[in-house]
Amino acid sequence: MTHWFYLPICLLIPTSQFLVHCELNFLYQFWIHTELLGDLGPLGFIFNTASHHKVHHGANRYCLDKNYGGFLCIWDRMFGTFQEELASEEIVYGLVDQPKFFDVLKHQLFYFKLLHQKAASTKSWSDWCKAWLAGPGWFPGLGRLGNNDLVDKIPKRNKHRTSVPLSTHLYLIVQVVGVLLIHDDLGRFQEGMTWGGISLISLFIFWTLASVGLHYDQHPLTGVVEIVRCLVSLLVSYSTGGWTEGSIPPALFSLWMAVSLILTATSLQGGNKPLDAALSKKQ
Repeated sequence: MTHWFYLPICLLIPTSQFLVHCELNFLYQFWIHTELLGDLGPLGFIFNTASHHKVHHGANRYCLDKNYGGFLCIWDRMFGTFQEELASEEIVYGLVDQPKFFDVLKHQLFYFKLLHQKAASTKSWSDWCKAWLAGPGWFPGLGRLGNNDLVDKIPKRNKHRTSVPLSTHLYLIVQVVGVLLIHDDLGRFQEGMTWGGISLISLFIFWTLASVGLHYDQHPLTGVVEIVRCLVSLLVSYSTGGWTEGSIPPALFSLWMAVSLILTATSLQGGNKPLDAALSKKQ
């Protein structure tokens, strides 16, 4: 969706060059999301590094609103948003108000509810607009970006973890690997596909990832959502003949969904226990 913000570029730069630039930009950012690599020495004066990007993802007070660049850091240096990593202070990653759930769809949408609550608490139309358009740290009476001094210097929080057992992790790894293969196929074959086919496969991808998040959150509707996902997927695959161009043959896809359905149904019959109960019985 961020590509919409770059539409004015099409007035000067050919679309093919712009798309190649975007892909190279994304590829470059793969290696900077790690703690295994640090600075690049003198190159760090121009290029973004893993050390720089750690600051971008930090919730420490000195990390807020810093190091926006993906490929180059010269823009942050020019506009005053650059910050070197401080060796004396361990970085705590995440948001200032860190959400504690794994639901991938909820992660994309939860902040709009917080914005609505902030806007509803304002007493003027101007503040109502600022609640939606100003920075996340803004509150009535503060500047556009709020006041970072109100944030803890070093946040104190426990890492949010799930208590699901190893067997459930294994089950979900299979689901994610399958989705990654299908997502890769969608990227390679979408030009020759109909909108209906693209929509169905996209729905399957989103539904599967949402179900994975519900599993890790141990949501009470997890079993129902997973059973319906498997049943609908089996029905669509049977009625359409399956996606023959994909890496997963239709017969293997149906087997995957059928086994997933059996495991989930078995776990529900065992008193809505996690899927490890079903997998343990199989073992």
